[in-house]
Amino acid sequence: MERHAITFRKQLRCLYQPAEEIYPQLQPALVAEKSFIHVLSRRSPYPETTVTRFPVFDKYVPWEIVYITYDPVVYSCPKDNYPEKTQPYVDQDFLQSLIDSKALSMQNVRESEIVSIMPAWNSSTTVVIKGKKRNIDRKTYIKQDGVKVKYQLDTCNLPINPRGRTGLRGRGRLHRWGPNHNVMVVITRWKRKDNSDDFLIVDDKRVLEVIAIQNSDSSEYSLPRGGDYGYLTMYSAVCQKFLTFTAEDTATKINPDMEDTDMIKFFRQFSPSHGSSSPFTSTVIYKGYFDDQYNTDNAWREVEVWNLHFDEEDREKEFNLKNKEKKWKTVSSYNTFLGSQDLILRQAANLHNAYY
Repeated sequence: MERHAITFRKQLRCLYQPAEEIYPQLQPALVAEKSFIHVLSRRSPYPETTVTRFPVFDKYVPWEIVYITYDPVVYSCPKDNYPEKTQPYVDQDFLQSLIDSKALSMQNVRESEIVSIMPAWNSSTTVVIKGKKRNIDRKTYIKQDGVKVKYQLDTCNLPINPRGRTGLRGRGRLHRWGPNHNVMVVITRWKRKDNSDDFLIVDDKRVLEVIAIQNSDSSEYSLPRGGDYGYLTMYSAVCQKFLTFTAEDTATKINPDMEDTDMIKFFRQFSPSHGSSSPFTSTVIYKGYFDDQYNTDNAWREVEVWNLHFDEEDREKEFNLKNKEKKWKTVSSYNTFLGSQDLILRQAANLHNAYY
C-alpha cells in the first residue's frame, strides 16, 4: 500500500512542480532538426481564447536550454466545446483527471488506475468507439537522420513537443495529446496568359496556380486540409472539405475510411482526362511537424502534404470545377497564405521549377 501511495504522489507532483522539473532534460538524439525554430506555435493569444502564452525567446525554445523561470499557463479546451460528432474522439483532460484524483483517499488509489487513464504513447492502437473500430495513431511523423523519433514524456506521463517550448501546457484546442495528424493538398496547374492558351512566364519560369480557400475572418488564404478526427480518416476529411468549401457540393457523402490511394483517385476525377494517361501527378512533398498557432508543449500538429498537379495542355480541359476562376490563386511570394503554408507553396514551386 505504501508503494502505491508513493507512486501516486509522483504522478501528482507534476501538477505543482516548477516547469523545469516537469520537463526532463531531452536527449539530443531525439530533438529533430535543431536548426528549426517554431514561430507560430509561440504566438499569443492562443486561438479562439484570451489565453496568453508565457514568453519564449528563440534562445529558449529548445528543451535542452535551461529556462529556470519558465512557468507556462495550462489550457485544455473542454470536450463539450467541440462539435458533437467529434466529442467521443477527443482525448480527456488528463491533467484535470490527476487533479481530481488527488481528492481521493490514498488508500483507495491503485497504481494501475493511474496508469490506465493514459493512452499508449508512441504507438498505433485500434479502439472501439460508438460500436466502430478506429485506428488511433499516436506515433510521430518527425524523423532524425531518416529514422522516426519517439517523443518523450514529462513527469505527468504526457508527451513533450519535440520542437521545443511553446509557452503553453495542456492539450489546447487540439483533439489529442501528442501528435495530431493532418493531410494537406496543394492542387496546382500552370497559369495562362489572359484569354490565351499560352503559359505565363516570369523570370524565364512558368507560374503555378493553386486552389485556395479564403478565410472568412481575414484576407488570408489556406490550402485544403483534413485532420484525423476519429469519425473520418484525414484523407476522408480533406476530400469532404474540398467538396464543401471548394466544389460547393454539400450533397455528396464521402467514404469515412479513405486511405491515401482513395484520396488520389478522388482528386483524379476532376481531370477531364482522368484515365490511365491522365496528365495528373501526385507527390508527397513534406511529412513532419507543422508550425501552427494551436500547438502546445504537450500537443502539436503534424502534416502530410501532397502536391496534386493537373498538367492539361488544353485550357478548356483543365480542372472541372464550379466557379473555378475564383478558386485559383497565383503561387508567388506576393500572395499571403495562412501561417507557414507559404513555405509549403515555395516547396511545390521548387518541385516544378516554377516561379515563386
